[in-house]
Amino acid sequence: MASESGTATETRAPRMSRTPWYVIGAFIFIAVLGGVLMPTSSSKTTDAGARAVVVPTADASRTIVVPPCSPPATVTQSNVSAIPNVQGTTAVTLPQAPGARTAVVPRCTAGTPGSPSLPSALFVLRQGKLTTTKTSSSKGADPIAQGVLLQLVLPTGSPTRTIVVPRCTKQTKSKAGIATQLPNPPRGSTTVIAPPC
Repeated sequence: MASESGTATETRAPRMSRTPWYVIGAFIFIAVLGGVLMPTSSSKTTDAGARAVVVPTADASRTIVVPPCSPPATVTQSNVSAIPNVQGTTAVTLPQAPGARTAVVPRCTAGTPGSPSLPSALFVLRQGKLTTTKTSSSKGADPIAQGVLLQLVLPTGSPTRTIVVPRCTKQTKSKAGIATQLPNPPRGSTTVIAPPC
């Protein structure tokens, strides 16, 4: 642009404020810092009310029966033979094979009155696999076998052929594993009912 005196003058564009960039940078810094310092939620699967059932199968096949969660079924020696036919019951027969098998019975979630029937669940681990009280995020770790604090153990050579395992409805407060040996069935029966938890 030329002035009246004939000399050229330089026209400059208005300078943009850098304040918005400082603000954006500060937000990014705070977000990154928060992500580093804030504890992240654990993706580890654990069920503090789950129970493992360790069953020897070298001498005979054995059946594990888990009554439904809702409506809750009261299991007694007088009605135990009818429990496998109750809707929502889960039953698995472990065939005779060397060694022992481990099954995991997850904790029941509390049902509301009038809610539909909630079936039970039962997970049988692969041959030779055991549960652990610890949790691990390592690749290939079986989440069903981790964080199981309660264990039911059937002694080798037991006359028991059927184990009825009512599911837990509460989480255990113990931080260490608790193993309970299952008793022999009553005289004249081959079915044992696991103690409540």
